[in-house]
Formats: sequence, C-alpha cells, structure tokens
Amino acid sequence: AVVKIDQKAPVTQVQDEPTASWVNSQVVLTLDPTDGGVDAGNSAAIVSTYCVATGAAGSCDPTDTDGTVGDVIGKSVTLDPGDTFEEIYNVYYHSTDTLGNDETVNTTPVVVRIDRIVPVVSISSPAAGYITIDNPTLTYTATDNQIDTVVLTLENITLGTGAQQIFITSGSTLGPLDDGQYELVVTATDLALNQTVQSVQFTVDTQDPTVTITTPTSADTTNQTPTLDYELSDTNLDISTLVVTLDDGLGGGPLPISTRDTENLATLGEGTYTLAVSVDDLAGRTGSASVTFEIDLTDPSVAINTPASGLSNNNQPTLNYDAADDNLK
Repeated sequence: AVVKIDQKAPVTQVQDEPTASWVNSQVVLTLDPTDGGVDAGNSAAIVSTYCVATGAAGSCDPTDTDGTVGDVIGKSVTLDPGDTFEEIYNVYYHSTDTLGNDETVNTTPVVVRIDRIVPVVSISSPAAGYITIDNPTLTYTATDNQIDTVVLTLENITLGTGAQQIFITSGSTLGPLDDGQYELVVTATDLALNQTVQSVQFTVDTQDPTVTITTPTSADTTNQTPTLDYELSDTNLDISTLVVTLDDGLGGGPLPISTRDTENLATLGEGTYTLAVSVDDLAGRTGSASVTFEIDLTDPSVAINTPASGLSNNNQPTLNYDAADDNLK
C-alpha cells in the first residue's frame, strides 16, 4: 500500500493589491492559495478565510471563527467605504487544504487605503467682481486629510495671456496687477488623486472715469441756450450713475438736468451758472468735471461827461467819461 503524507499548508498570494498608498475607488482583492500536497492544482478545494480590521492600527484574527471581527470564508475581498468616506483597511487571511493543513495567518496585514472624499477649497479674497487696488490680498483654504498638492494659476483675460502658475501662499499679495479682468484658479489634489478646482474672476480698476466738458466753456456768452456737450471715458463705465446738474448761484443748489449729450440747455436768464457732470464706473470709482459760465444780456453803459455838447472856445478840452458793466473788459 502506498501512503502519502501531506503536512504542507497552502500558501496564499494576494492579487490586485493597489500599488499606490491611497486610491479613490473600490478595491477587490483576490486570495489565490496554492498547495504542494493533496490539493496541488486544485485551488478550488482550498478554503480561504479572511477578516478585515479598520483604522491605522486595526487588527483581527481570521482563525477565531467567533464572528466577532467579521471572519469571512471566501477568496474575494471587497473594500469600499462609500462615496463620501475614507478608510484604512487591514486584511488578514489564511487558507486550509482538504486535509486540514492550516496556513499561518499573515502577521503583516495587506493595507488598503481608500479615500473617496474630495478636498475642500474656498477662495475668500480677491472676491468676484471689481476691485480698486492693484495688489489684492490672496486668501484661500484647501483642506483634506490627505492633501498632496495645491496649484494656483492666474490668467489676465483682458490680454489673453493664458493661465500662468503662481507660487505664493495664502495671506500674500497678488501683483502689482495691470488694470483688466483676471481669473484665479486654485486646484487641490489629495494622495488618492481626488481633485477640487475653485476659481474666481475679478477685475482690477485703479482709474477714475474721465469726464470732459466741451461746451459750454468758461467764457461769457449771450447765448441763453448753450449746447451741452461732454465726453465720458472708462473701460468699465456705469452709465446708470451719470448725473448732470446746473447751479444758478441763487442759493437753490445744483439741480439735475437732462443727461442727454449734444443738446441745447433750456433757456437761461442772465447770471452765473455752474454745470457739473459726474459718473461712476463699475468699481465704484467716480469721475467728474465742472465749468462755470456767465450769460450776459446787458450792454455796457457809457456816459461822456466832458467835453459837453455844443460850442467851446477851449482848444484842449478835457476828456471825461464813465463806462459801467459787471463784465467790462
């Protein structure tokens, strides 16, 4: 009679173990036992048992079979913390052949780290919209338990320069920046390659609008309906803030009038007037201009005192006259 003695325990290899320290998707490990004895070439007959402990220091024993730590018979180990969680898994295993030869439990667990949580990125400064300084403070946060890289780029949209990486930290200042529209992008990536991108577009505007009044001019005039003609210049002009006022100097204060350009003012009486034009841009900066002019409808008065009208025997008469006018030249 031939008696074969098999005292060799199976040897289990783990397939599909992640090579990265952290991954961001479900992991399925395969326990692949081989046997050099009675079950050689028949891995299906070998029973594998495993348990999974969580946490960096988690441990368990797949041989106690009391179910308290989740001992599972099987060769496929599925690990998945869910879409918005992260976990560290420690997998212990052993296999037993049909003769009961029992493999020693692995003392060093197979460690799988799964992170399904994306980084949280927030940009608080510069804020979206318009700013009136060329060196705004950069303030942002990028948080994650496994944060790896934070990359910042800045693009001058006005010039079309494309996104340029910048190497500054939160709390530092950007710039000095030219006037124009910009986009700041903060990209945070963790060790599991989860990524979050936040961006903000803002416009730097350090220049006040330019207001130029062409007419009326500061010269005196007899025209009671002078033409209103002015020019406004600004890249980000807010025309809704345009105000045109006329002050007649009589104590009533400046009164709003029509803002329409190149039209005649209403008929004005004699007097001194101040015309003012102001406008804001979208950044809240204000430009203004004013002109003071006088409408004079009264001719100067001239009186000749000497010589008097009539005959005189004085061949060197004295010339004496009076000329009166508020605007006499």
